[in-house]
Order: sequence, then structure tokens, then C-alpha cells
Amino acid sequence: MKRKYVEALVPSILLFILGFLIGMMISLHRVSKLSYELKSTLYEFLRELLSRTRDRIMEIAGEIVEMEKEGKGGAEYVSLKNEFNILRIRYWLLNVKLKDECNESIKVILFFYLPRNCPSCLDQGIVLDYLGSSDPRIRVIPINGADEMPIMRFLVKQFNITTYPTLIIDGQKYEGFHGKEELLQILWGEGKS
Repeated sequence: MKRKYVEALVPSILLFILGFLIGMMISLHRVSKLSYELKSTLYEFLRELLSRTRDRIMEIAGEIVEMEKEGKGGAEYVSLKNEFNILRIRYWLLNVKLKDECNESIKVILFFYLPRNCPSCLDQGIVLDYLGSSDPRIRVIPINGADEMPIMRFLVKQFNITTYPTLIIDGQKYEGFHGKEELLQILWGEGKS
């Protein structure tokens, strides 16, 4: 009689283990699928937020230019400039997040410049404008090193900016002017453009 129980118990245990393993495989597949869906949702959310932030930056930039043409200043102008700077910082952080979390193949460049008495800053800006407009993977965020807004002062201090122009690319600091070919080498490495 004991033998019959053992003969029945062994297949039952094997069947239980097989069912458990199949259940684990199905659960792992579901978790993997859910993880993919969450990453996909995060990716879409970040891209939408980036798009809206970029659009608002462009809108405010136009308003600032108009106010400067008309010689308007005051509290409204300062408030607009502050919002503009905060949005550019958000744009930078969102791009870094998109690159890190979603493995987006982009290069984010923080461009520290001075608006006056810095001819090489102007030249660097022209090169960066060209690169950014010719390759959508290149995201340039200009930072006015003379801006007194606390967040801008923090960035200048955080990256120890003492020379203008200075570029921060992938956490590395590049001081002075860098031409198109040199920047492409820094951005993409040997043989890429």
C-alpha cells in the first residue's frame, strides 16, 4: 500500500514542479513585457515633455527679442528671462534623462559663453548652431556665464567655469574654441560625422 502512495506521490511532485516552473516562466515574461511597456511610456512622456519645453523656450525667446527691440525692461522682462533660463535647464535635464534612461543616441552640450567681449564665444555659437541644426541628435543648451540668476551661478560654479567658451559634453569639460571637425570627433569618435 505504501508503494502505491509513493508511486502516486512522485508523479504528483514532478507535475507540481513542472507547473511551478511554467508559472514562473509566464510570470517572468509578463514582468518583462510590463517593464518594456513602462520604458516605452517613459520614453514617450519624456519626448512629449521635451517637445513642449522646446516650443515654450522658442516662444519666450521671441518675446524677449521683441521686448529688447522695443526697449522694454522691468519686472515683466526679468520674469520672462527667469522663466527662459529655468526652461533651458529643464530642457538640459530632460535630455540627459532621455539619454540615460531610454538609451537615446543623443549628445547634450552645455555651452557656457559670455555675451560681450568674447569673439570666440560668438564663433563657437555659430559652429554649435550649425551642428545642432544639421544633426537632430545634437542638443545645445547655451548658458550665459554673466547671468546673475542663482541657478545659472550654480551651474557656473558646479562645472568650475573660468574660461569662455566652455563646453560640457558627457560630463567632460572642453575649454576654448573647438571647430566643427574637432567637435564631431569629440561627439561621435573616429570616423563618425
